[in-house]
Amino acid sequence: MTSLATQPDDRIWRWTRRLLTALSVLAVLLGLAAPAAILIWRANTPTVVVEQGSAGTLLGADVHTRFYVAGNVTNITTSAGTLVVAGAFTGPIGTPLTVERTNKASSLRVCTTDVHPTCVGLVGLWAGPMRPTADAGKVVNFVQHGWTADNLDGWLGIGFAVVCMFVLAWVIALLVRERLLDDGDDDCHGAASARS
Repeated sequence: MTSLATQPDDRIWRWTRRLLTALSVLAVLLGLAAPAAILIWRANTPTVVVEQGSAGTLLGADVHTRFYVAGNVTNITTSAGTLVVAGAFTGPIGTPLTVERTNKASSLRVCTTDVHPTCVGLVGLWAGPMRPTADAGKVVNFVQHGWTADNLDGWLGIGFAVVCMFVLAWVIALLVRERLLDDGDDDCHGAASARS
């Protein structure tokens, strides 16, 4: 028979269990399932140029070795000015160049517009105009929504940490409940032996 002293504990345990269950499910859905689903969606979506701007025609390129940071940079001289790109860049003089942004990468890239386009990452910011491409409305622009790979990885990491905290909270709640039940059994056995 359940004593009146244990009924409030049972009610508290039921509410604790319901709260932990609801918060755990919410943490799994929002912290793990949502970013994982977006990462899978992002991986299966084609990379499309969503913005493009003219950088003029290629006039020359000078590769510079950076001793204090790994890798080289190339100063590209164009009819519109000078661009700095990461790595080496070569191409025929007079080749039209564009600055592009894709639906998946937040960084800009400089590309040739010939039959075999070559692209390298632009170092720094681009001050020239950028126009949406014809394909911009046909795909999801993950960058526009802030769903870059780094952001989604961070979201997934935080979600994993939150889920781990809820697992720990469950373990603690179960251990505390077990301890309270054991103490209650000891008190009942102690009271019964004192009466006899």
